[in-house]
Amino acid sequence: MKGYTTLAGRVAYERADGVTVSLSGQNLLRERQVLAKTTGLQSERRILLSVSKTW
Repeated sequence: MKGYTTLAGRVAYERADGVTVSLSGQNLLRERQVLAKTTGLQSERRILLSVSKTW
């Protein structure tokens, strides 16, 4: 299997009232990445928006 490179990242903003909003992504360089040639397993690009609150 040929080597490959992936890129992932996260950007977040935390407000004074404890609310955090974040945007994270995985496999940002390509739409799909083949992980195992024999099984055809592929990893798709994923982008997530998250909102959390601490008390």
